[in-house]
Amino acid sequence: MIPTRFPIRVHAGGKDKLLPLASVLRTVEALRQSGHSIDYRVFPNVGHSVWDSVYLDKDFLAWLFQQRLKPDPAQ
Repeated sequence: MIPTRFPIRVHAGGKDKLLPLASVLRTVEALRQSGHSIDYRVFPNVGHSVWDSVYLDKDFLAWLFQQRLKPDPAQ
């Protein structure tokens, strides 16, 4: 189980034939229902190689460098 204090961003390719959007959406919804805050993005015209589009997206880098680990309430 991933601790809920970790920021999670999910990227999916709309034309991905190896990992269909329906499968990704089920995972995202399960994480949300377990208390995670998920930022979910779809690149509609991209297949399985979604990471190329992600790393070229300036919004991703801005989001990434804004993240901070939330304090662990158990400590």
